[in-house]
Amino acid sequence: MFGYSVVSLLYQNKAEFGVNAFLGKAVLGLVQAFCFNWIYFEIDGSNLYVHAIRRHVGTSLIWLSAHLPFVMSFVLYGGALSRLVVAHDSPDADETNLTEIFAHKSEGAVSSGLRWFYCAGLAIALTCMGLISASHAHKEIVGQRWEKRYRLAVRFAIAIVLLCLPMAEQLNSLTLISTTTGLVTLVLFLELWGTSCVQDSFFQEKKQCKYTANCKMRKTDLEDAVKRGDIINIEELAEKESGQQGLYELS
Repeated sequence: MFGYSVVSLLYQNKAEFGVNAFLGKAVLGLVQAFCFNWIYFEIDGSNLYVHAIRRHVGTSLIWLSAHLPFVMSFVLYGGALSRLVVAHDSPDADETNLTEIFAHKSEGAVSSGLRWFYCAGLAIALTCMGLISASHAHKEIVGQRWEKRYRLAVRFAIAIVLLCLPMAEQLNSLTLISTTTGLVTLVLFLELWGTSCVQDSFFQEKKQCKYTANCKMRKTDLEDAVKRGDIINIEELAEKESGQQGLYELS
């Protein structure tokens, strides 16, 4: 399904310098497909505590039922996007730069129906993806910046905005695709920020990692074993009755 949305962006350009509005719209559509792929597989599909199918019969039905409109709406969005990419209603979009086949498909004005197909398909797909995520039971991470319910609320709110975009008929194909790309990218960034922890750095962790262990062993022997790179058998340490017991930090 995501692959179809990428294939629908392909077009033939016969201009000597092909960096124009057609290429810009195609790249923006590719960014949207990348964001959806990241949200579905990396954010909603990871860190699962219980999958929706194994969680409850109700969540199982939601998970199964939501995928059908999700796939259908995303395919509808991809089909509308293929027509918007070759439309020549925006600046720097000369239909003569397209080959004959795609120039024939190019439109000078985006119809209202095409706008609704594009925006409604995108909004329904985002809503269904939120329902799929809500049906799963994700692990609760201590110190998470934003709870799952708040992140899903933002996702549904942005889906409503996407659904209302066709009423702004003054937007040409380039500005329409740019606006939807910005909204979808905003969903991705909020998900990444919300799933991170407050005590951790959002970017790169510069501090050296430390590990804490409680075992029956002399501190000097434990440090020497770590320096030598020896493998420490925890079961053997547990069998030893003698030795100094304490809480040590190792870098």
